[in-house]
Amino acid sequence: MSCCGQKRARASLPADRPAAVPAGAHSVDAGFAAAARPAQGMAEIEYVAQSPVVVRGPVTGATYQFSAAAPIQRVYREDASVLLATRYFRPAAGSR
Repeated sequence: MSCCGQKRARASLPADRPAAVPAGAHSVDAGFAAAARPAQGMAEIEYVAQSPVVVRGPVTGATYQFSAAAPIQRVYREDASVLLATRYFRPAAGSR
């Protein structure tokens, strides 16, 4: 059951904020990620915020878990290009 306040809170989020998945959600959707077979490979990106977040890749649908303790993650390039367009991510230092 959801509260009507949750819809209102979701609607007030900035459009460029990554979508968060509730705590306890699977951090890797391996079945979908393997089936997607992205053509571009992987890229390392860095999460610049402090709060832990689980982000669903906007292109592949894969999920990625970021936090201040683990800010750098490998993501599919197709997802990286979209995530890097937000203020929450930047290319990881030393990544190609």
